[in-house]
Amino acid sequence: MRRIRILLVGLLGVSAAVFFGVTLVRAMWYDVQVEVPAPPRPAPAAIPIDPPSQLVIPALQIDADIEHIGLVASDRMAVPHSFKDAGWYKYGPVPGDEGTAIILGHLDNGLGLTGVFKRLHELVPGDEIEILTEGGRTVRFRVTSLADYPYKDVPPTALVSSDAKLILITCAGHWTYDKDQGMTYDHRLVVSARLMNTL
Repeated sequence: MRRIRILLVGLLGVSAAVFFGVTLVRAMWYDVQVEVPAPPRPAPAAIPIDPPSQLVIPALQIDADIEHIGLVASDRMAVPHSFKDAGWYKYGPVPGDEGTAIILGHLDNGLGLTGVFKRLHELVPGDEIEILTEGGRTVRFRVTSLADYPYKDVPPTALVSSDAKLILITCAGHWTYDKDQGMTYDHRLVVSARLMNTL
């Protein structure tokens, strides 16, 4: 009987350790998302000639790697796998090209640790944003506006432009449950910036 109790305690200990490990990994990196093929409509190549590699925002002391993200099965943009990285939507324009380039970043992670865009709300019009490319170029933008929207009501006009524009998006508001997305924040912060120059 004692041997059975010891065995049961051991199994419970192993189960608890595995559960904690899985929880920690999921907290440090958001759930791995299964991306789907490119949307069936005209879109830039998934790997442009000179894709973005680094995001620098001097006013917020941000210097982050840029992941290249696509779409998930629900036809939503994927999010960066690491809460410390930014994510460029690879089926949209390259930062600095004509049109709106979109970069996403996490507010925090499952443990509440600071995400890359935790302080994004502190930006003000006039602040500069730099995108470093894999080819060694620096594309510079200047913030023009910040806007907060309910996460299901971000107007398409806020994300579309014929000019060279950069959009940064992160979560905002309150942590809540949604039947489509599960646990999520109920607002999105959208930062708009216009192209200054390319070096």
